[in-house]
Amino acid sequence: MTPDVLMRAAEAAGIGVALLSDASTKELLAKLRRPKTRAIWEGMGGRSVQEADAWRLIRRLGDEELLLLFEDPPLAARFDRAEDVVHVIGELPQVVFYVVCSGGLVAFNDHDVLIASGTAERIIDEPERA
Repeated sequence: MTPDVLMRAAEAAGIGVALLSDASTKELLAKLRRPKTRAIWEGMGGRSVQEADAWRLIRRLGDEELLLLFEDPPLAARFDRAEDVVHVIGELPQVVFYVVCSGGLVAFNDHDVLIASGTAERIIDEPERA
């Protein structure tokens, strides 16, 4: 994912985003990655669900500051609402990504598996709202 592609997707969705600095992004990635893993999601615990559209469950995180994170190349953007993250992801090509929330982490990998850890686990358990 490149900054240009991400910003075009945000513009197409009508959502403003703020990119994190390269240094901040790399520091965050280093904190999240476990030793001897190629990707952050490989070392994650928590709950998971396998479904092509499972990434849409991210909207259940609600209205809190979130970071949308990509590993290769390193890129991160700040969002104010989960719904905005979902709209932007919907405009992107399918890639592995992460969403960092207060006390939790969500990953969506290239196997269509959504993994949620910490406080984010609730997005898998939470029933659909009418």
